[in-house]
Amino acid sequence: MLRRLRRRRALWAALAVGLVAAPAMLGGSTAFSADGSELLTLPERNPLETVPPDPATMEAALVLAQSDQIADLTPEVYRSLIVAAANRQKVDPRLVAALITIESHWHGELVGLHGEKGLMQILPETGDYLAKKAGLTHFDLADPATSVELGVLYIAELLKEYGNSVQQALAAYNGGPGAVESAATNLYARKVLKVYETVSGVSPVSTSSPEVRPQAS
Repeated sequence: MLRRLRRRRALWAALAVGLVAAPAMLGGSTAFSADGSELLTLPERNPLETVPPDPATMEAALVLAQSDQIADLTPEVYRSLIVAAANRQKVDPRLVAALITIESHWHGELVGLHGEKGLMQILPETGDYLAKKAGLTHFDLADPATSVELGVLYIAELLKEYGNSVQQALAAYNGGPGAVESAATNLYARKVLKVYETVSGVSPVSTSSPEVRPQAS
């Protein structure tokens, strides 16, 4: 019986020591036992120690930086839309912004001479193809989000089709496969690239994407 009591007292003493030591351990300072004697001293945490960045914070910072890079071309209401669609297809957001600037000047209600619709001026038959590719059963090319999503998918496919040649992809986007042969002197491609390079001064790059050859717009 006496042994049991001694064991219990020892356990309670150990628990008390742990409760007293825990706050000190968290604070990185000296811990003391119940009778006031020093137990151990833990090293202080280095205030300059690098804390691993939060992935969500890093992602938000990246989106903000990309939005800033297209701010001179893109109305604020469309910036996050462009960045999100471009990142999904691994296309330069600034290339998308430059393309829309030439295609519709950001007038989503615009209808072209051949029936092209929306911000990215997509033909209805091309829209049908792209909507099936994107898994859409119902779509409206006049809707900005839909136009951007399908238009970015389209330029991504063209970049893949033509070996990441931006000039050829742009020529095909505007004039179909027949325009690719003269892409080096294609006026439309030159206009888009001129807008693109106005501030950035670098060549747009894509590392996309699907394998099916898209229809001409």
